[in-house]
Amino acid sequence: MMRLLVPGINVPIATGMNYYFTRQILNVANEQMTKRGAVVQPLIRLYKREPNLDKMVAPKILITIGDSGDPEGWSEGQMGALRHCQSTLSLDDGDLARLDAYFDRTVNDIVQEIPPLLGNSVDDVLDLAIVLAALATDDRHDIVYAETIVQLAGHLGTILSTSEVIAKIRQKRRRLS
Repeated sequence: MMRLLVPGINVPIATGMNYYFTRQILNVANEQMTKRGAVVQPLIRLYKREPNLDKMVAPKILITIGDSGDPEGWSEGQMGALRHCQSTLSLDDGDLARLDAYFDRTVNDIVQEIPPLLGNSVDDVLDLAIVLAALATDDRHDIVYAETIVQLAGHLGTILSTSEVIAKIRQKRRRLS
């Protein structure tokens, strides 16, 4: 009786647990890949459209947007976005050391370093900024992110309203969650 009972119970339980844990792991991996893709896609489009653009421009913009929000620091998702940006652009240790100087700068400091961009490239920069804002843990600082993005857009020649940017941040957050 035991020879039949133990495998008869063990096999369905093991199968169910394997299915459950595999499913959980795949859900986490899918979520991470979705977030990575949201960062990398506008980044790749930007540098395809603007091949002569300094590779430090995008991380500087991300740092500026990230620092404008939560005074307690960046969320895990925002840090992941910056890491994805750094790895996609193949930044070396010297580049990363230079980026440390860009924390606590305002958008007005950064836009002076951005050369004129074509229309679609501006959209890519703004999409990247919106993704970073959407990766915040919650929506408490969306207004501050939106105001910073509106300032950035204005310097790049695009007029956006704060409410329009907040709506885009919330829409992007829903897609990424």
